Amino acid sequence: MQNPIMKLGDDQWRQLEPFLRGMGMGVARARNNRKFIDAILWFISNKYNVWVDLPPEFGARSNIYMRFRRWNESNFWRQLVDNVDGDDTLMAMLERIAEYADHERKRVILKREKRAIYAGAKATFYRRVEHNISQDTLLSTSHWVGLVSK
Repeated sequence: MQNPIMKLGDDQWRQLEPFLRGMGMGVARARNNRKFIDAILWFISNKYNVWVDLPPEFGARSNIYMRFRRWNESNFWRQLVDNVDGDDTLMAMLERIAEYADHERKRVILKREKRAIYAGAKATFYRRVEHNISQDTLLSTSHWVGLVSK
């Protein structure tokens, strides 16, 4: 059974609106913030479905995802939870968004670390090929000791 879709009520929006003024970039600056928050709540209500499943009524999925990422990179969601003093339902919704944002931030960091490891391994491989170092030499202890002692 699917969770009921969370959506901001008018009173909840009035509590949030002052914190969202000036957020956004370019033409979308501070416009449609309520629709954006509702889109994130829809996404979270649907157990983090894929962003592609977001209904078109919320706008372009890629824009919503990128806006979520930008706000997440600035730690905005956690700051919002820490600074808003709203009703229990609003706070529960914001906490769910912040929990997902924290999870997403960790996932992105892990992905970047894996990329860095891959890039390092790839660079080592190319150095080995460039200097014509055999695999046996590369794996030998004496080779690594020689590199460390330089």
